Amino acid sequence: MNKLILIPVLAVILSAGVTLGAEKKGETVMSHEKVIGVLKRVFVIGAETTGFSLDLDSPLPVAGEQLNELEVDGNGIDLQPYLGKKVEVTGDLTQRSGIERGKYWVIVASTVKPV
Repeated sequence: MNKLILIPVLAVILSAGVTLGAEKKGETVMSHEKVIGVLKRVFVIGAETTGFSLDLDSPLPVAGEQLNELEVDGNGIDLQPYLGKKVEVTGDLTQRSGIERGKYWVIVASTVKPV
């Protein structure tokens, strides 16, 4: 009898794990980019943000848009020392999707250095 109850419970747990992993797979990597701008802190109600943004020195053409600002995912890099400074960020330009914001662009940093 206990085995019959355990099987549906395991099925629910496993399907929940697959669903959580699919959220990350929903990202679309467009290209590897090197961008320059001033790093700033970003606060958004609902938490659909990386917490950091780059005011770009020049517009970045992406998918028919001209981006003047780009969110930065530090990807394990401590971005705090670079706040308010002009930096060069290299990484994958990624389109993310949120419930409140819809689609938005993020650069997932592989390197960050002062300019």
